[in-house]
Amino acid sequence: QTVEPAAALLLGLNVDLPWEFGVSPWSPAPIRSWLGPLFSCGPGFLFLRLLISAGITPTTWLVLGAARLPLCVISLLQDAMLTRMCTSLGVPVRRTLLCYASA
Repeated sequence: QTVEPAAALLLGLNVDLPWEFGVSPWSPAPIRSWLGPLFSCGPGFLFLRLLISAGITPTTWLVLGAARLPLCVISLLQDAMLTRMCTSLGVPVRRTLLCYASA
């Protein structure tokens, strides 16, 4: 549910926002913040805006990949930092990464 708000705001697309991000008769304000979607999908969508402004039409695969690429990079950085910490502390890396991934 993070792709729709970021796409609406950054790409100017007309999307149906999930109810958590909109105002409803039951809630005068959204119950979820827009910061999560903007930080997770925002960099990829800003890259798409750059491509669109350069005259390149993005494919569906590029749009889906751009939305998820920043999260993959963050995940890779987390794994790299955890591996580095385990190595410096003398803790088994494989077991620690398995426990971290299953949490």
